[in-house]
Amino acid sequence: MSLFKVLVLSLISVILFSCASPQTLMEREAQKAERQLLKYKAFADAATALADQKFIIKVNLVVFRLGQAVSTSPSTNFVALSGKDASIQVAFDFVMGGPNFLGGVTVDGNATDITMKTDKNGNIKYHMNINGVNVSASVDIKLLNGDNECEVYVYPDMTRDRIMLRGHLFPDSRASIFKGRAI
Repeated sequence: MSLFKVLVLSLISVILFSCASPQTLMEREAQKAERQLLKYKAFADAATALADQKFIIKVNLVVFRLGQAVSTSPSTNFVALSGKDASIQVAFDFVMGGPNFLGGVTVDGNATDITMKTDKNGNIKYHMNINGVNVSASVDIKLLNGDNECEVYVYPDMTRDRIMLRGHLFPDSRASIFKGRAI
């Protein structure tokens, strides 16, 4: 749904709600339109952050190659890009220690071959390669249309393993994370 349609729908809902006597159905419609507008604004902010190459994806679910899924803390699990500097961090609550001292791994590298495309459904597909001292991987990001929810697929270049991360994308100025020691 385009931003113009959402704005018109919100305006009509607010006008109808303020002119008529309070009814639960109209209240629900106004709240629904307001939620939709907020989600679309989050999507627009996320799309702008992708285009500017300054974003943080706060991860709340990690899915491994064989389908095992683990819920994680968004403040310590993320994918970040700031210009050409990229970071990937996974840290699990049930593991003590680890190379990053958070129970997981943090890797830093340079992002190259960055591409951004929009599919026919309005989803944004973002691709980059990350190369560094301890990382060489392809990263595919799919930002779902109408919200800042996204899926990240990390494909290491040296193995057939892959990891899928699910979370929300934010501009890097609006998200706070806790970064461990990079290996």
